[in-house]
Amino acid sequence: MRGRCAFFSTILVCLLGTPAGLVAQAWLPPKGDSSVSLGVQTIWFDGHFDSAGHKLQGAGKSRATNLLFGFSYSFTDRFTADVTVPYVVTRYTGNPADLTFGNPLFVAAALDDGSSHSAFQDFHLDLHYNVLRDSRRSGLQNLAITPFFSFIIPSHDYEFRGESAFGRDLREYVLGVSVGRLLSPLLRKGYVEGQYSYAFVQKPNNIPLNHSNVDLEMGYFLPHSLSVRGIGSWLHTNGGITIEQALMNPQLFPVHDRILGASYWHFGAGADYALTESLDLSFSYVTYLGGTDTHFGRGITIGTTWNFTRHPKLSARAQSLGNRLDSRNLGSNQVATYSHLLE
Repeated sequence: MRGRCAFFSTILVCLLGTPAGLVAQAWLPPKGDSSVSLGVQTIWFDGHFDSAGHKLQGAGKSRATNLLFGFSYSFTDRFTADVTVPYVVTRYTGNPADLTFGNPLFVAAALDDGSSHSAFQDFHLDLHYNVLRDSRRSGLQNLAITPFFSFIIPSHDYEFRGESAFGRDLREYVLGVSVGRLLSPLLRKGYVEGQYSYAFVQKPNNIPLNHSNVDLEMGYFLPHSLSVRGIGSWLHTNGGITIEQALMNPQLFPVHDRILGASYWHFGAGADYALTESLDLSFSYVTYLGGTDTHFGRGITIGTTWNFTRHPKLSARAQSLGNRLDSRNLGSNQVATYSHLLE
């Protein structure tokens, strides 16, 4: 499932009402490989964290159900491009009285009428270039390092006001690096990936919103083409306003989710299963551990990926390893080398 958990987790983070991050993608597929990803996701927002990290229950309660679309293609053994876009269906599920936070000057947004609304959200274009793999140096044999550059561009001028907004409708340009390592011989069937990124964000209302992200993933391969993984994410916004400032300003309040100086810790878990050499299924669950000036909530994602590989002679189990670890960029011989993880 090469990069598929990255795709689905990326959209989840984005739709939870905060700036989007990218799950690490250190290993890339070989030249000519491509894949198509489809997913269905449901997210429940239960309220906001204030600037001290306390939960404001009920304020901003809503639900989002989303259709997720992604395409990936490897132009060379070291260069891969991913394109993704979600179709978002939102609905405010809380008490209408909570929308004003007790302030008679606040007016509820048009989308927060209790009915469902839908729109396409942001295009994501992610460009990955691997700079280290297959090193013969001691300690580096199982290490992969891949810098990346991402564009996040709204698909159109969609609605960003209210608790049921489709997104932030902001452009972002992201620089980062992904690092991954197989854990053998310590843990023969395990791997770990990490990523740091910095996003340059469009300034709404002249408010800076650049942010740093750290994403971690650790996984383990079980028998019969099944793998499990744990996911952690940290974000810190270098700017923005607090939710208390938004609540004191009737002009900023309708767009508060767009301009909050969000910070958070996320944690999740997932599982992936290879039905065939070319068809994968994935499941993930993500929740908020803590945060400030952001939503708290939880979400589940079920996804499927069709992989179009130039190495069809690989066994299903070796192909599953290549898909999940992104190690197909090593070529059929190297994938066969790592296939012992699935024995």
